[in-house]
Amino acid sequence: MCFRPAFARQLGGQGREEKWKDRPGVRGRQQSGQQASKPRIEVEEFPVSDRKRYAMEDNPVIGIDLGTSYCCAAVFRNIDDIEIVPNHLGHRITPSYVAFTRDNGCLVGDAAKRHGMTNPEECIFEVKRIMGRFFNDASVQQDKKKWPFRVSSGPGGEVVLNVPEAPGRQGSFKPEDISASLLKEMKETAEKFSNCRSITDAVITVPAYFNDRQRKATMAAGVSAGLNVLRLMSEPTAAALAYGHQRLIRRGRVEKNILVFDLGGGTFDVSIVSVKAGPDEDRSFVVKAVVGDSHLGGADIDQRLLEHAMQHFKNQLHGKDFLANKRILPRLNQAVVDAKHALSAKGVTMADINLEYSDDVLTLKLGRLKLEALNEDLFRKCMTIVEQALSDAKMSKDEISDVVLAGGSTRIPKVQEMLTTFFGEAPIKFVNPDEVVAFGAAVQAGLLARSNKCAEASISVRDVTSVSFGVDSRLGIMNILVPRNSPLPATGSIDFKLLEDEVSAHLMLYEGDRALCPHNRPLGKLTVDGFTPGPATLESALRVVITIDAHGILHATAEVLARHKDIGRKVETMVTVDTDVVQSSADGTDTMDWYTAEAKAEDDKIWAAKKSMLRLWDLIIKLQAEHSSNKRGTDLEKHLKEDWAWLKGLRKVASKEEFDRRYAELQKYENATLIWRSIMIWRRSLRKLRNLMT
Repeated sequence: MCFRPAFARQLGGQGREEKWKDRPGVRGRQQSGQQASKPRIEVEEFPVSDRKRYAMEDNPVIGIDLGTSYCCAAVFRNIDDIEIVPNHLGHRITPSYVAFTRDNGCLVGDAAKRHGMTNPEECIFEVKRIMGRFFNDASVQQDKKKWPFRVSSGPGGEVVLNVPEAPGRQGSFKPEDISASLLKEMKETAEKFSNCRSITDAVITVPAYFNDRQRKATMAAGVSAGLNVLRLMSEPTAAALAYGHQRLIRRGRVEKNILVFDLGGGTFDVSIVSVKAGPDEDRSFVVKAVVGDSHLGGADIDQRLLEHAMQHFKNQLHGKDFLANKRILPRLNQAVVDAKHALSAKGVTMADINLEYSDDVLTLKLGRLKLEALNEDLFRKCMTIVEQALSDAKMSKDEISDVVLAGGSTRIPKVQEMLTTFFGEAPIKFVNPDEVVAFGAAVQAGLLARSNKCAEASISVRDVTSVSFGVDSRLGIMNILVPRNSPLPATGSIDFKLLEDEVSAHLMLYEGDRALCPHNRPLGKLTVDGFTPGPATLESALRVVITIDAHGILHATAEVLARHKDIGRKVETMVTVDTDVVQSSADGTDTMDWYTAEAKAEDDKIWAAKKSMLRLWDLIIKLQAEHSSNKRGTDLEKHLKEDWAWLKGLRKVASKEEFDRRYAELQKYENATLIWRSIMIWRRSLRKLRNLMT
């Protein structure tokens, strides 16, 4: 509840209340003893038809862009009243830094970043890159080498962040704890800006390519910050919604396909969104495809530049270890970032990286061409992902009407140049790329929490899954139940048969698009026991259903269908971050962030082999049943035993050709059996006919 009269709007800027004087139905009257600068608002004379558009809402909702480098929040009052929230310094974005001081203090944002310049080991940043990841993840091992704070492994293999301990406070934190501090800061800043006691309803954005664990970790951070998380929304979808709000609402019937290029501090996503017009002014935003890398962004570009500068200065100092002083690295990193920002300005092709060391100032001139050369492979990877998104959406680049930029790293001229060359038209820059995601999240928050306030311009949003979800099967082959780019919420199911005398089923849940489960991310396990022993048949005994909710979080159910005393029994689970999760893929690496052409070619062979294997499996069971009933064909019995033993003995999937060869040999017996049956039927028919004639 707010502390001011309803409909009285104060937005934090001096003199803003004067705007009300010229609005319909609002009169400012000077009262005795009052200054003329404080008009009285007569609510009863404010036209009801205009309240929705102009009135200050009693309970605003917020959208929060929880970024790798910066956070941004926007407050929604009604469909025409959405504003970016400035922090206490007047900055519209807040550094994603949290610092812990020796005197038991906790600093967030700009103050934390300043503290980290002199006390780097006490400051934690870029935590979004390790949200929901495990310590032995290759990306965590790579990143922890460059951070001044310590990263260790928790009891379950999860990431733990460590700062020097101080009396009265802990020295270890989960990534969710740091994110919760950032979200709480955004929440409190929005409350002060809106002059409200409490704001709880919020939409938090996440990279479209965030996996199940990362989304759950973000949800946990939001709850810990005291927020009612209405939705975890994909960042590029939020940017598309901001685009639609500013460019399409009340513009007539406009339908187009837009591509959102979201290159932030630590993550990269490309989404293709179709905007469709409905009756009146209705708009629907349907995400057609999402491709990305949750470990690619401006931080990687900074790291390349930092290593270049470090080597240059080391050569200047004849190999001297100038980084022995821990305070030097944060200063050098900031100098590198400042140079990158300078080179992103129009017309600037050269920038200086200056570092005070001892009594000298070390200087490196960095050119724009050098910046591009050092990061050429990263820029090329971005465009490869753009092409993959178009392929997944089954669209050509000519079908894209507009390219929308999101994320501060899209300011780099090379990025905009590549997009202009590829699409033949420059991307649009209608909103500050640092703010567009938060703005769109606020629009979504308003749609979810205050739909009655948006009646003038109805908007619907439909996101998609960023990866596939499924369960394992024999030989570790992935059974995909919900394919990538399925509209949310999404559901998929599969029926399983049992082997002979099998009394229990243990099914691992995975997310990913690789053919072999060890190459995907494990999420948890479903176990069903108590099946009745018996021979293998073609009858399905178990059904597994996977549901991905609107937040992109997985729920799974296993239902007993046969060979069990409790037919219809269900086992349900919602995989959580801290329990029921296998720590990593088989080789300890994270292969999900980008799906290479080589990996796809390898997987295509496995998918084809799996199809042939299942075909052979079903044929063997079918012929076994027929053989047991008619007791014919000793050669058939021999082949069935050999092939069945071979299938059961496999430890890894064989080639498609081997499965097809064995299938062809057995099919000869199946054909012979069919011919023999036809002959027998013909003989019986002929015998009946003779009997009738006699």
